[in-house]
Amino acid sequence: MEKTQTQRFEGLYHFPPEIISSAPGRINIIGEHTDYNQGYVLPAAIHLRNYFLVSKNNENKIYIFTENFKEKEVFSIQKIISTPDKNWINYIKGIFWILKEQGFSVQGINGFISSDIPLEAGLSSSAALEKDDFSLLGKLLFQSHQSLRDDYQVSCPELDLLNEVGKRFSGCLGARLIGGGFGGSGLALLEKEKIKKFKNEVLEEGKKRGFSQPSFYKVEIGDGARLHTPELKTN
Repeated sequence: MEKTQTQRFEGLYHFPPEIISSAPGRINIIGEHTDYNQGYVLPAAIHLRNYFLVSKNNENKIYIFTENFKEKEVFSIQKIISTPDKNWINYIKGIFWILKEQGFSVQGINGFISSDIPLEAGLSSSAALEKDDFSLLGKLLFQSHQSLRDDYQVSCPELDLLNEVGKRFSGCLGARLIGGGFGGSGLALLEKEKIKKFKNEVLEEGKKRGFSQPSFYKVEIGDGARLHTPELKTN
């Protein structure tokens, strides 16, 4: 994937990136809306990642292309103003605005953003997990969904369906919504040989209720943020 991204970068800017970095998406095994209540969380980094390729330029401008939205934005370091209708670029602008406010010397860059993390699915950020008692963990997942649904009232019918199917499905140890709620993603802890059957049951039940067809991802625990070595061309 890195080789393809490097080629796309070169196609846009006509020279290779100087730095390639990536950071994992994450799932919250336990802990939604607990961070601001001084509660416990148990996040895990997953194998799906965000990639950022960058090189310096001799201008006082930031050029950023996002592969996922197929959009390119340019802004001046001297005049950083938020863009109301394109939230993704505001994250980049915010970083440069803070660096300037804190007195750092910044210069123009050419940037390229790519991700295989589903958009707006509540899977951003990173951490790590190691867990042995899956039976207990599954019970906590079910209880967590119940609390988010009843106490915080941030669930929705589609995510409740995942939880309901999980409770009656032999081979599902636990299931709950993840992220802030009101849609997004759900997490199911399943026995490997039952994954396909569980997926089909969720799809069948969702179809009966007139829900849109969801996407399914088999996630693995992944590495943390890291730098990658750009490939050097030789004559």
